[in-house]
Amino acid sequence: MRRLRAGAVAVGVLLAMSYTAHADPIIGSFGIAGTEDVRLGAAVIDWGHPGDVFGPPTGGFQFTAGTGAFAGLAGSFGTILDLHSALHPVGVPINAVGFLTSAAHPEWEFTLTFLYPGVGTAAGCTNVPGDVCTPFSGSPFTITNLVGGGAELAMRLSGTVGDAVGPVAPFAGTALMPFATLSASELLAAVATGGYVQSSRGWEFSTDAAPVPEPASLVLFGTGLAGAAGRAWRKRRQ
Repeated sequence: MRRLRAGAVAVGVLLAMSYTAHADPIIGSFGIAGTEDVRLGAAVIDWGHPGDVFGPPTGGFQFTAGTGAFAGLAGSFGTILDLHSALHPVGVPINAVGFLTSAAHPEWEFTLTFLYPGVGTAAGCTNVPGDVCTPFSGSPFTITNLVGGGAELAMRLSGTVGDAVGPVAPFAGTALMPFATLSASELLAAVATGGYVQSSRGWEFSTDAAPVPEPASLVLFGTGLAGAAGRAWRKRRQ
């Protein structure tokens, strides 16, 4: 029993070392606003217009507010990765490294891992105030016709953020893009005839307080448990 207790203590020490040797996860919330308009096509989101829809791969944004690790970033700038349906499909795990960057913290790495399907059906894309729809199967957009006119387009996503030193933290975000004069059906008609629609944009993000365990920590934990189990088995054999 003495050997078994010693093994359990060793597991605890290894786990503590694996976390104390690293910085804290990047936890907090923040908002950003685009420095250019966004162009939305049937298969692409170009955050950095002006420019060709398939031009520069990123657009610019400015932090508007922040809490926790993001406090004090208001007014600083970053970039956001353009999205293409062939590279970033909806409803399945993806791995878009560098989805967001921060000029103030270039060591931060935001990886987009999931785009959520839009809510509703194409049949709901009408001119009727209050109607909610998604334009087609596999679209990440939820379009809501506003009571005062126009529509709002929303998109939900999630991913991870880390700094290559501390444990990564999951983040979740929602993009909100307003169209003051176009209803859902008019948005779809504009894309069908012109290839895209254009809007300003705003995002709100938050990072979860529960960090994702690092692979090294899991390996140490598994190694420690295996050692403790082996010692217990040998003790029983003796």
